[in-house]
Amino acid sequence: MLRRWKAYFAAKEEEQRAEELVKKREGVRKRRAEKYQQAIDEVRRQNTHIERIGEKLEKADAERSTHGKGTAKKIDRLTAEMGKVEMEKQKSVKGMLRRADAELEKLEQKEAEDTMKIKWLVISEAGKEKGMASKE
Repeated sequence: MLRRWKAYFAAKEEEQRAEELVKKREGVRKRRAEKYQQAIDEVRRQNTHIERIGEKLEKADAERSTHGKGTAKKIDRLTAEMGKVEMEKQKSVKGMLRRADAELEKLEQKEAEDTMKIKWLVISEAGKEKGMASKE
């Protein structure tokens, strides 16, 4: 009777742990999806900025034939600015995606560590020692 009782509670404990784990995973996945969406929004925003610079660059290139040196400096400045914005975009998106994946990896590593732990029970025969030992 005692064994059944202990087995019942051990099963319930495992079921609760599994449910908690599912909730944590869903939360992490939801936050990961939000971070991915933020990265997509950031790319769109940066692309809009790059397009504006490209339009200015085309306008300056069209003016090059009439104004000469002054326009060449403007083109160089706009080209450098476009490269800078592109680098910022790549850096920020890479950071966002890295943070989004890091949280999921951390959870998976913790799950792996938990499964490596071995739980054991020692139940003595009836009439002998009464006791239970557990080790994690």
